Amino acid sequence: MYSRILVPSQAVLREIPSGRAATAIVEEASAHDCQLIVMGPHGRRGLTRLALGSDAELVVRTSTVPVLLVRAEGGTPT
Repeated sequence: MYSRILVPSQAVLREIPSGRAATAIVEEASAHDCQLIVMGPHGRRGLTRLALGSDAELVVRTSTVPVLLVRAEGGTPT
């Protein structure tokens, strides 16, 4: 049903001692002239999400680069 398309990509691994991961992701994407950010949503729901926030949601709202959120196979939140 689906076909896989391989595209060249680069993964950047960075330790974030403090602050939000979302901020670092958006900054790195801008610094490296990325064309797309691909990330998985953590899957928090309800009060946990309200209390902790969602880095994926923050990236989507603040990034000037398009963002593709991909769930784990089967669609089950992690």
